[in-house]
Formats: sequence, C-alpha cells, structure tokens
Amino acid sequence: MLPTGVHSAKRRFGFSAAGVYGQRGGWQVGPLGIKHVVGSAVLVALISFRFQSGTAAEHLTSSEVEHANTALTQLLASAPGPLYAGAASQALPKPLGPRTLPPYALPKAKVLLIGQGGQVRAAIATVDTLHIPDGSQVVIRHTVGAIAELPPERVLVVANHSHAGPRLPGGLAMRLAYGDAEIKHAQLLNLFDVITRKALRQYEPARLGLAEAPMPNYVGGRAKGAQVSLDNRLRLALLQSEQQRTVLWSFAAHPTLVDRHHKEADGDYPARVAHLLQLEKDADEAIFLPGLTAQATPATVRQVDDYSALIASAVSGLIHLAANNTQPEANVQALEVEIDVNPALPIPLLGRPFVLAPWATARLGSTDQKVKLLQLGPLRLVALPGEPSHALMGSSAKTSWVVGMAGYGMGYLIPPEDAHRHPERDLVLLGASDAQRVKELVQILREGGTRRTGRQ
Repeated sequence: MLPTGVHSAKRRFGFSAAGVYGQRGGWQVGPLGIKHVVGSAVLVALISFRFQSGTAAEHLTSSEVEHANTALTQLLASAPGPLYAGAASQALPKPLGPRTLPPYALPKAKVLLIGQGGQVRAAIATVDTLHIPDGSQVVIRHTVGAIAELPPERVLVVANHSHAGPRLPGGLAMRLAYGDAEIKHAQLLNLFDVITRKALRQYEPARLGLAEAPMPNYVGGRAKGAQVSLDNRLRLALLQSEQQRTVLWSFAAHPTLVDRHHKEADGDYPARVAHLLQLEKDADEAIFLPGLTAQATPATVRQVDDYSALIASAVSGLIHLAANNTQPEANVQALEVEIDVNPALPIPLLGRPFVLAPWATARLGSTDQKVKLLQLGPLRLVALPGEPSHALMGSSAKTSWVVGMAGYGMGYLIPPEDAHRHPERDLVLLGASDAQRVKELVQILREGGTRRTGRQ
C-alpha cells in the first residue's frame, strides 16, 4: 500500500508510465511539465560536463611510493611453507532470455584455493564473461571467502573477457550497450557456494612450476592506425597435486573471436582451450587470466575453434615444461593497494576532452580502483580493474604477470596518444597524468623496487 502523500501526488499530477499528466490529461507546461523535465535534464547534463584533467599530480608522490613498497613488504613477509591447492569449476546456468549455451566448451565459473598447510590464504575466482560489475564481485568474493574462511579482499575475481559470455547484472551504460543481465546474483551465489566447496575437497599438498614461450604470430594490434607494442608471451603456472593438475595461464589476445551478439552465450577461445586440455587429460582445471589485452587481438587464425586448438597445443607443451621444474613450498599472500585516480565517462558525440562527471562512471556498474596483489611462491600477480596495454605498462616477466580483471573502474589503460582511436576510445576513463601514475605503481609492484618519481 502506498503512503497517503504518494496517492495525493498521483491524483494531483497524474503520474503514469507514459509521462507526467495534469488533472485534465495531456502534457502540461507547468512545474512538472515536459518542458521543465527536459530543461532540468539539459541543465544537469551541462553541470556534469568537465575537462578530463585527472588528478593534479603527474607522478606518484613519495608517500604513495612508500605505501606501495610497504605493501610489497607485507606481501613477502610470510616464510615459505608447504604449498596446498585445490580447484573446481562448473558450467554457468542457462542465460535468462533468448540466448542458449553452446553444445560444448561451456562458459564456466571457476575457483582456485591456494595456501600454506591446511590454511587457505588466497583464492582466484573467474567467470567466462565480459565484465564483472561491483555487485557481482561482492557476491563472489563474500561467498568464496565465507566458505574458504578468507577475508573477501583475498579473493581475486577475474572475468575472462569473452564478449559473448553471459552477462552479469551491471550498470545502465553496460545494459544499454550489451543488453540486460542473463544471470542473477542469487544464481551466482549458489554457483560459487557449490564450486568453492568442491575446491575445498580437492585442497591438498601441491607442487608449483612455471613456464612461458613467445607466440608472436597469434596476437596482433586491433586499433586502426596505431603502431603499438604487444605482449606476445604465453605464460603458465602449474599446480600439481596427487589427485589434480590445475593450470593458470595468461595471454594478451583479446577474446573477441565470437561476436557479442551471438545467439549462444560463449566463453570464446579460453573456454575452448580449457575444454581441449581436459579432453586430452593435460589438465583437470585450466584457468585463464587475461594479460595486457588492450589494443591486442587474436591474429593469423580468426576462426575460434582453429585458434583455440593452436593455443591449446602451446599450453600443453608448457605444461610439460613446467612439470620438469616444480617446488613443493611457497609463500602465499594476497592484498590490495589503493591509488587516487579520477575516472570519467567519455561522451563520444561531443568528442574529447569533454566527459561526464566522475559519478557517472558508476553507470558502468564498476567503480573499483584498487590494484590487487597475489604472491604464489616466485609468481606475483598484479591485477588491475581495467584493461592494461603493453604499450603503456611494458613487459612482464615469467614470475610477474600483469592481469586485467576486465572490470571498468580504470577503463582501458593505453598511451595518451592512442586514447582517441577506435575501439578503445569509448572506455578510456583516465587522463594522461592518471594513466602515468597507474603505470608507475604497476612498475613498483611488479618489479619489487622503489622508482624515482617526478613529484616529491
């Protein structure tokens, strides 16, 4: 039952699904008439416009550098101990709406639990989808954390960034661009509850091995007119226990071989690679972590099944290399590092540098600006809430991966000179100074040392 005041307002102004009506019907020009509504909307839009200047600082301050190094100290504080791991996965539910699931290589949700001895110390949770908005991240992190007895901030949540993957509940801008949600939060909660419990049953002593190899012919630039550097290395971490072989692998080629309007909700080439590795019994679980995907796309072979077969073959070879050099002990830790940046949502119709005010980025469904760190023995993951590029971030080593979580808190992280180029330009949310500051922070966290900055 509506409050008396609401009924009174409805009788007086005639609110309806069609618009604002007076007592006699028809559009009115009064205080709540159409002209007032349109005029107010225009005024709000004009107030929201601003220049994309970012924060005042062009470089990290000395206190920010100190904060980053303190985080590294905490990350490496624990002594190595017996490594434990357990992983599990499950197919995502049938999407709400008209789309169906593919006949094989189903898009999945996955959980990897890692720790020292019987104590789980970190987790990686992935979904074969384009984007994991804030609300879905909260559901996943708290569900996995509660069952594994972990603080939520130690659960790294990553989308494989398949453009055709099932859509999660997101902000207005993402719904307008891609369509309504196809999976509900209640389904996510139940799904990750089941998967995390399965992963706990697999949790046991494991050995860790690393391997990598260049794949220059299978990743290329996708921004027209841009001469960009690309990360062409395929990276792999093997976790081998008595009953399970789990593979973490990372590559920079953007998973866009299956169109986002495809009739099936598809996990693109990462889902197919996992399927092939399981068929060939090379891995029980294969978890993909997107690398420096901005400006990068699959190259040479553009048919998704053929491309997947080639990548799966390369991953299989790296598994055998990694298995020849494993270690039973590791330090395991995860934490977050904050950075003060000022994102803003571009308005393509007006051209740059006019943008909506910062609050508008919430319409994407993602406001996360924290950098996530996960240390697994010699391997360090530096995960960003956006899509970083090799041209901006530079090269990663075998023991230090930069991962794009495919959230949009920071948008595309690319060089300023390429910010106007399609297709990245509509989601370049940071100004040049903020992008530089994120780059400096990543370099400190990835390389583990203090860097000189331009502002003290």
